[in-house]
Amino acid sequence: DLVDEGFDLAIRGGRLDDSTLVARRIGSTDFALFAAPSYIARRGAPETLEELSQHDCVYYKGREARPAWRLTGPNGVEERVELRAVVMADELGFIRRAVETGMGIGLLPVLVEMRCNEHARASADELVRVLPAFANVGGSLYIVTPPLEHAPLRVRLLRDFLIAEFSLRYGGEQPAKAPPKLPAKTSPALRQKT
Repeated sequence: DLVDEGFDLAIRGGRLDDSTLVARRIGSTDFALFAAPSYIARRGAPETLEELSQHDCVYYKGREARPAWRLTGPNGVEERVELRAVVMADELGFIRRAVETGMGIGLLPVLVEMRCNEHARASADELVRVLPAFANVGGSLYIVTPPLEHAPLRVRLLRDFLIAEFSLRYGGEQPAKAPPKLPAKTSPALRQKT
């Protein structure tokens, strides 16, 4: 909970629950199936959607009554797969960490995994794409903030910068104005290099 935990801003993916938070769509990404090498060594990788339903899955708890993923395959048809969820949570960071530890197969944002795996290439921690022909296509990404009338300057600057950058890279809403320039007295670590 952003407000109760004192956070000024978060990036969230997928469907958003109704709340008092202010959400701005910043892009979209496909969600794909990933597993840790330790899980694949222990259980093997599914080769079909039918086999996927027999595997341990780490499930982002959504609105469905029963754990299921809707995946679009190479033929463009969406299929619903009921899961054996060994872990269910409503926080994507937790889902990723559970997948990393080998608890099961998880549906994770492709762009996040590309970035994370760039940093893991030198180790055995890199997640492995499972059933690469299937994905949950076009999941939305949002910047979410509490409804502050007078948000601190640092929050407004970060929010506007992220909206501009994600919009350019991942097809989100176009910013209403150019990204803000940071004040000259801003820490060098925060200044954008041009």
